[in-house]
Amino acid sequence: MAVYRYAFLALAALVAVPLALSMDSGTAAPSDSPLKNSRALAPVGTNLFEGKLRPVPELAVRTEISNQAQYQVGLPWEPENYENFEKFPEAYRTSGERTPSGVWKLSKFYASVESDLLPHTMPEVAFEDFGRGLDRWLKKVPDSATAVVYNSIAMLNYANTAIFLRLKNETITQERLDEFYSRTNRAEKYLVDHHAIGSKDPHFYKLLIDIMAMRGATFEQVQKVLAEGSDRHPYYYEIYFSAIRAAMQSRPEDFGADVASIVAKGVEKTSAQDGTGFYARAYWHAAFHYGYPPSAFPLIDWQKMRAGMNDVFARHGDTWNANNFARFACLARDSEAARQFLPATLALPAESIWDTSENLQKCVELSGLNAAVAK
Repeated sequence: MAVYRYAFLALAALVAVPLALSMDSGTAAPSDSPLKNSRALAPVGTNLFEGKLRPVPELAVRTEISNQAQYQVGLPWEPENYENFEKFPEAYRTSGERTPSGVWKLSKFYASVESDLLPHTMPEVAFEDFGRGLDRWLKKVPDSATAVVYNSIAMLNYANTAIFLRLKNETITQERLDEFYSRTNRAEKYLVDHHAIGSKDPHFYKLLIDIMAMRGATFEQVQKVLAEGSDRHPYYYEIYFSAIRAAMQSRPEDFGADVASIVAKGVEKTSAQDGTGFYARAYWHAAFHYGYPPSAFPLIDWQKMRAGMNDVFARHGDTWNANNFARFACLARDSEAARQFLPATLALPAESIWDTSENLQKCVELSGLNAAVAK
């Protein structure tokens, strides 16, 4: 059953479902979001995107990081290139450098590597040859945490090919499940065996939790890895995000308390630099990147969410954050919070967040913001 639950969550990630939020009274916000049916409700001819669609700084930086990753992945896996493979991960890992919105550049770099490192159609013989190239890298640079992470990503992607590409047109046979578990077992063993080296890189813990979840680990087992990872790398948000997804998989019908405990730990670990910002980041991540029925998710404490958004924006007043927080505020029907984040949003709207100008216009209407500001 663990595999099927994981597969469901993987597919659900393609669906953006608005999140039900709690208001001051402790009751849920109405399910009919103010953005619902906004195409029909917005004034005819209003286009808040007109003349303003320029690259949002956050997305421009992410594109640059993605290009760096694609360049590295495209290099031949030969000794003369090992130094190049280390270049960007080592720099981002050492500096802890953030994007304009405040997330680790290292996490965005590895996200691109996870997408591009291993073709999903690669046969086993080619995968084995690929792995030998990575092994040669580790032998040449035996203390390379980057090499461990790269190899683990390749093994995880290879495990996924056993079932995920067959969900649409094929029945997942027991043989395929056995192969999936064999590959994930191999990947988990590799990470455990290379713990001393790999754990220097915070992404190691993200990958270990992901693989444990794929293998049906209990939430208690995940908590042990989360405890170690968050102690060593408290500000690497991806460790907590992976634990949240694992909690959802472990108890899909009743994961609210588990998720809340992860969020509380994240806030505690990051408060010295982030205030309560992690509260907002955690539920933001869950709501907009892993769509699932709002009724299945624990109600957010809106006062904590709003305080967290304020803490994030005070430290990273980026337009990407402004756009996302304005949308959250309108989904929560908090006109005051919407007015706070809309001016920066309207100065540089992010089309990917609002989908249509009508959606943004409806948020402006709800906020009560002076119409002149929106033009």
